[in-house]
Amino acid sequence: MGDKAKRSFGTLVARHNAKGVLSAWQARYRSPLNNTVKVQRNFPPDRKADAERWLNEERELVEQYRAGERAWIPPSERTERKLVYKNPDGLTFGEYSDWYCR
Repeated sequence: MGDKAKRSFGTLVARHNAKGVLSAWQARYRSPLNNTVKVQRNFPPDRKADAERWLNEERELVEQYRAGERAWIPPSERTERKLVYKNPDGLTFGEYSDWYCR
């Protein structure tokens, strides 16, 4: 069952349980660092708009990385850094200063 909605960036996949009921939305895209790695996040079935918003935010980060404006950090690592450094962008000072100097 997993219906796929192809977009200009990433994919939204409807995940269904064994009874055919929508159980989650999976938002995913290819890592800009390694095209063989999928970056993904699951959202509850009633949160499709959140999944789309997440993909749009990730697209912006990937575009900034490709333009040389900032380092790209996987979402899982960004979350971990926010917890450790209490930094809203999830960047270390060195990463921020490198970006700022560019």
